[in-house]
Amino acid sequence: DTEVDTILEKLGDLLSANAFYEGNLIIKNLGQLANAHEMIKTGSDDPTVTVRGNVDVLVGTAGVTKDSIASVNLILAKIRSVQGTATITTNANADLAALTYVTGNVALNGTDGAATIAAGKLLTIDGNMTITGLTGAISLPTLGSVGNVNITEVAGKATVTSIDFSGMTSGKVETTTGNLVLAGATSVKLGGELPAVVTLAACTEFMHGGAVAQPALNLTLGGAAATMSLAATSFTGEVTITTKGNVNLPAVTKITTLTLIANTAASEAHLPALKETTGILDISEKFTTIDLTLLETLKEDLNIHGVVSVSLPALAKLTTRVSTITCPAATTFSAPKLDTGNVSGVHITLKAAV
Repeated sequence: DTEVDTILEKLGDLLSANAFYEGNLIIKNLGQLANAHEMIKTGSDDPTVTVRGNVDVLVGTAGVTKDSIASVNLILAKIRSVQGTATITTNANADLAALTYVTGNVALNGTDGAATIAAGKLLTIDGNMTITGLTGAISLPTLGSVGNVNITEVAGKATVTSIDFSGMTSGKVETTTGNLVLAGATSVKLGGELPAVVTLAACTEFMHGGAVAQPALNLTLGGAAATMSLAATSFTGEVTITTKGNVNLPAVTKITTLTLIANTAASEAHLPALKETTGILDISEKFTTIDLTLLETLKEDLNIHGVVSVSLPALAKLTTRVSTITCPAATTFSAPKLDTGNVSGVHITLKAAV
């Protein structure tokens, strides 16, 4: 009857939530693959499992043959979490469709660009993640917590064209320690803290979602008309941004030294939340539109090289040193709250013809 069906359904849900594979899950030959199918049921109604041990899968040379990838993927699709490390090396496309959590390190290897490896539901890695030899798009937008992510391309064989780690709240994405260099990536989406050097020669879309205090950073975007947004709330170290498009820093309220360099004429620099500078703010001449609406406190020099009409409606506070505001292209300058008689003093340099 209905009551019995309800009880059986709830029992099934309970069993599904507590399904375990005990020990290491190793699939490196057809015998181990057959054994995995004996231990893990792969029907559409069968539960996903937690592996209480390491997962180690090898498809290709010295491993399971490539023509068995469909059978391997049936097993991979049933792994919900791993209480250990997870290592997947394959020369055919693989999908960890249910994987959400790994307590150890994760290593994904696409065998010199021969395969892609997906893990679209992955939320947490207690250890680090290494991605080697994957070509094309790497998309892990649900990954929130990880030690660090290291991406290794293979010259002439595996080139990353885009990455999406937009959900990260901890950890960094790097290619070497302190660096993220992806010459072929046109779209890069990141969360968390950025490494010290980010060089993206072809990037036309850069989105950063980490509401963090960003330390020193040298960011270079080389794609034509690149769009970028960086969600850091403050810059605690020296930051340089070089781009062929507009700069959007919507959440930054305080900076140390910041240099903005535009390589395209008539670019825009938007810092609508910036309130305080403790170092030099230098905005290059190809930025002809800027937004410094809330800038209130200037503790160092301000250089705005390309803007004709400069408006600093909130600027009122200076420090005990003499600050210099240099606007060599400006024919109009407005800072109605600025007290030029303040003991600290200020030098304002505008276009010579004015």
